[in-house]
Amino acid sequence: WTLIFNKDANMRGTGNYDEAKDALRIEVAPQEFPLPVETMTFVIGDVTDTSANVYLIWEKTSVPFTIEVEKTWE
Repeated sequence: WTLIFNKDANMRGTGNYDEAKDALRIEVAPQEFPLPVETMTFVIGDVTDTSANVYLIWEKTSVPFTIEVEKTWE
């Protein structure tokens, strides 16, 4: 799968999608989730000063990805 983070916060659905406004695209491998989840849910875990794991969960699918930032404070 490709997760697309787009700069247009007011976009609904894909009708007005503009690829030029993409901020980030990442390739992810979906995984089967053991229980059905009716509402799309984001779970953030394993949080450190510089990273966190994010799980997008919907129906019986989990899409995990990691967010990392540089530590810019002392």
